[in-house]
Amino acid sequence: MDPGDAERVTVIGAGRLGLCWALCVEAAGFAVKAVDIFPSYVEAINKRTLTSQEPSLVSMLTKSKKLEATLSMAEGAAFASNIFVFVQTPSSGNDQHYDHTHLNDVLCQLNALKVKDKHIVICCTVMPGYCDLVAPSLLKDCTNVSVSYSPEFIAQGAIIQGTLNPDMALIGEGSVEAGAMMERVTKAYVANKAIKIFRLSPGSAEIAKLALNSFVTLKIAFANFLGDVAVSAEAKRRRYCPVEARDDPTRIIDPLAIARAIGSDSRIGTKCLLPGYGFGGPCFPRDGRALAEVARQVSTDAHPLDVSIANIPAVANFAHARFQAQLLVERADALVKAGATACTIVFDDVTFKPGCAVPIVLESQKLVVARWVRENSEHAVAIREQRDSVLTAVRKDVGVRFLYWRLPNDQVPTGELAGTAYVIADDELLPTDGGKKVYVPLNSNVVNALAAENVPNGTASRKRAAGQDAPISELRGEGRASLPTSFL
Repeated sequence: MDPGDAERVTVIGAGRLGLCWALCVEAAGFAVKAVDIFPSYVEAINKRTLTSQEPSLVSMLTKSKKLEATLSMAEGAAFASNIFVFVQTPSSGNDQHYDHTHLNDVLCQLNALKVKDKHIVICCTVMPGYCDLVAPSLLKDCTNVSVSYSPEFIAQGAIIQGTLNPDMALIGEGSVEAGAMMERVTKAYVANKAIKIFRLSPGSAEIAKLALNSFVTLKIAFANFLGDVAVSAEAKRRRYCPVEARDDPTRIIDPLAIARAIGSDSRIGTKCLLPGYGFGGPCFPRDGRALAEVARQVSTDAHPLDVSIANIPAVANFAHARFQAQLLVERADALVKAGATACTIVFDDVTFKPGCAVPIVLESQKLVVARWVRENSEHAVAIREQRDSVLTAVRKDVGVRFLYWRLPNDQVPTGELAGTAYVIADDELLPTDGGKKVYVPLNSNVVNALAAENVPNGTASRKRAAGQDAPISELRGEGRASLPTSFL
């Protein structure tokens, strides 16, 4: 390898992830050549006119002095000995789960150039076995080239933050020299100087990447299952306990309190243990499915593996979404029974994770719950969002089944049917210390009926109608932990 270009790196695939990583490396002092296939995109990078909703991307690009983009693979390959590949590996729908088509094409182009003395680092997610069983055959005409694997653990909408502040880094080194280079580069750009770096074989890193995300989803799924158990247990307690004890805050079975208690044990920890919506997005669900497929592929008659273990988070995630949807339908049914003309169930912030800066709704669990509600009840479902980009993303995915409101999350459209009640999904399903609230119309007959029939949120709604905030002790007995008895 040429020691003279130790401070230069080439990035192939300057999409959102690749460009963010390139900017972090450039800010650490490296010269970066970014290769991409779209002329207008490359021009925007070089002219520093690129626009993006990804936080900090535009400001870092504007400040960058040593980053240049090109359409030429040959130019990128000649620029540096260390080549980092960030092309997309989308879901394929077949037994690979991650489609290697674009990655294969990149390696074939490098092979056609007969590159030599290079460290090639694959940073996009691949199916285990790729670095050992596929990549070498695609680079057969190259000389003295190592293939390593170092995936990023980031979330869309916070890529730069995640890149600079990882808990750990996986370095699946194709050679000791490549591993040393990757460790040096990583330590140079991360802000988290306490980062734990694990150097292991490429095959081990491929499995570890899928396993880490799969384990996180298992923890999320268990936290939600535990929350659902607590909700059901509280409903049973309220059904059979003396009336004077129903709203006693010292007797309420609190999902959040349970999660905090068990999370205080160092063997468990509090991260990803908050009951709420299930997991979604571009990575978590796919990595779980991919790990299950890998287990199936390597299982043999002599040494069989129980693949169902890897599928537990996905199965639990679906069951939890259905449970949440049934809660919302039961609540809406109760409001209509109490006198509301109709009920609309409202979903806010429906991107795949809370407060996501980019309009990604892929496998959003809020939308999974919303679909179940719409397909299994007569109640209307509304998506309330101020960003047109998010509303458009949902429309493309769901179409006309929902109502779309471009409004702040404390408003409903004017001119709605008189007597319409609103169930706000987040207020019902998220275990916040402030309790849960259902917004009902300022219709005294409906409000009085809710209170008379002891329908959850009657008191809270009446106080909200009067411009008052109900105390936490009162709200906690009316929110997520209150199920109509018909659900038991």
